[in-house]
Amino acid sequence: MGGTPTAERFLERLRGHASPSDAEQLARYFRTGPGGYGWGDRFLGARMGPVNALAREFAAMDLAEIETLLASPFHEARAGALSVMALQAARRRTTEERRRELVDLYLRHPGHSCCDRSLVPGP
Repeated sequence: MGGTPTAERFLERLRGHASPSDAEQLARYFRTGPGGYGWGDRFLGARMGPVNALAREFAAMDLAEIETLLASPFHEARAGALSVMALQAARRRTTEERRRELVDLYLRHPGHSCCDRSLVPGP
């Protein structure tokens, strides 16, 4: 990826992996209707392999751009933001100050953006 990693570029690339049929299937699986587990969540229909690959490409994204992705209505964009955060936190060269900034960012986005177990990257 050339240039500065931005949320806008991430979303543009993510939309290239969108599948309306997968989005429909994911909406049913996550019960996005009123009263459902994922009520109000929206999906592009991008699979997690490409989302994680994009996160690796955009791993140098700054906090403001990550925060923009966390505020996205799309599940896959928020998952990508959390993957970027996990990648940054796991780097040996990441300072403790940066790790604190990442934790603070995570804690500023409770509820819809971060607390869905399907969004939190595993080990």
